[in-house]
Amino acid sequence: MRRLSHVLSSAAVAAGLAGSVGVPSAAAVSDTVVAGSAGAVTFHPFTIPPNTGCVRWAEDNTYNCDPVNVVFPNRSPAQARDLLRAKGWTTLGLGSTQYLHFASPTLYLQGIQVFRADGRDDQGRSLRYHVRLWLVRGVVSTATVGAVHHEARVGFTDVIDRSWDASEAFLVGQLCTGACTGTGLLPKQHQMQGADGVWRGWANDAHATVIP
Repeated sequence: MRRLSHVLSSAAVAAGLAGSVGVPSAAAVSDTVVAGSAGAVTFHPFTIPPNTGCVRWAEDNTYNCDPVNVVFPNRSPAQARDLLRAKGWTTLGLGSTQYLHFASPTLYLQGIQVFRADGRDDQGRSLRYHVRLWLVRGVVSTATVGAVHHEARVGFTDVIDRSWDASEAFLVGQLCTGACTGTGLLPKQHQMQGADGVWRGWANDAHATVIP
């Protein structure tokens, strides 16, 4: 049985949409990709904070933070974590709570967060890569999606300091040896960020990488 702190009921999601007549359910604001034998993987295009942070999307009244940009078919979050650990990543670190929904409006807390230190910049700020991993619900077999980014520590806050694409490329470069494929354009993610290809000030091509 899942811990209650790890899931928000669909009723809670509906409460967030209160007062919005004709607004689609959260599940309707999604992208779907085919990820091998895992079948069709449906997910909200951006991670969702538990508050009003990041960027509001009026269609379903969600607030949206980090683009989902990696997919691990046939792997659980723990298996994806182990792949990253072998490349120098660690679960020792702190990151904020984020949620995703899949084939229903229910919101799920990230299963695992993984970090990789990246030294300091010329301002002395601590740098790291950070990826949140979710077990996908509603698929034929196990699949995991993730949202990876690069951040700098500013006081007690971590701020994005590199393009989403560069962070995705770093992770992909560690794990792929020519077998990885792109998802093609994620239409909802692309629509939500706009035609300029920039999300929260940093480049995002609205594609994800499938890591077999």
